[in-house]
Amino acid sequence: ETFKRNIESGFYEGLAFHRLIRNYLIQTGDPLSKDDAQKEQWGTTDIGQNIPGEFGGSHVRYAVAMAHKAGETTSSGSQFFITLRPATSLDGSYAVFGEVTQGMDVLNRLSGSVVDTNDVPVKRIEIVDAKIVRGDTQLAGSSTTGGRRKTKPDSQKGRLERFIERVW
Repeated sequence: ETFKRNIESGFYEGLAFHRLIRNYLIQTGDPLSKDDAQKEQWGTTDIGQNIPGEFGGSHVRYAVAMAHKAGETTSSGSQFFITLRPATSLDGSYAVFGEVTQGMDVLNRLSGSVVDTNDVPVKRIEIVDAKIVRGDTQLAGSSTTGGRRKTKPDSQKGRLERFIERVW
């Protein structure tokens, strides 16, 4: 619910992916990442509303989970990550709430971006647009068994909007 509220409010728009670990995970959701002048602090804050640590779900390949600071027992109110390979060592420590079902090639390309020694991308990778799409809509090219339908052409969507449509 917190993730959905963040998207509906436009919170994620303009945020950068602040952590990319090749073939492991990508992370975003820090409000400081809207400002390149604060790049040294990216990954250190969230919206200031931690949520109870619902540390369930399995970190399968392409799992979507809320992040938290090391040693915390609550989840971030805004930072989330996507695993790019199974990461069962994270099970029981983070709240997994979704799984990417399409567009994995984009995520894998993101993870291959050049990063600094803190895993921060050298070039800014920003969320342009984010929307919630009903889970019972069918994506283009998918079977009707999934009960999903396309909301608008992909050419009119930002990367995160396409990602969210795929997750939900």
